[in-house]
Amino acid sequence: MSYIDRLPEDVINVIYSFVSYKRKRPLYLDEYEEMIVDSYNKWCVKDERVYRYYKDIYVKDDELYFLYQGFKMYMKNIKYFYMLFCPYVGQFKTIASRKHKKKEKLIKYV
Repeated sequence: MSYIDRLPEDVINVIYSFVSYKRKRPLYLDEYEEMIVDSYNKWCVKDERVYRYYKDIYVKDDELYFLYQGFKMYMKNIKYFYMLFCPYVGQFKTIASRKHKKKEKLIKYV
């Protein structure tokens, strides 16, 4: 970690306008791209092609609703499943997560 990473975000943005410095890519962008590829392959199937990478997809205005539905399903499923992205298929593999027994006991007695 360098000294520039310890500065506040607004100061870093001002420094970047004068000095070129490559930052590491945030991890949430990878998850976002995987979610778009998964929902595009599930909801926007117009041909038999399987999209494996985000750079292959060109999103049009009429497909935004389907991506929105896919995002909602992803956020709902991530509560109950571990989502592992499989690039060969272009979709997530879901593995059921264990339920927390403490929450179940609280619900039963309340």
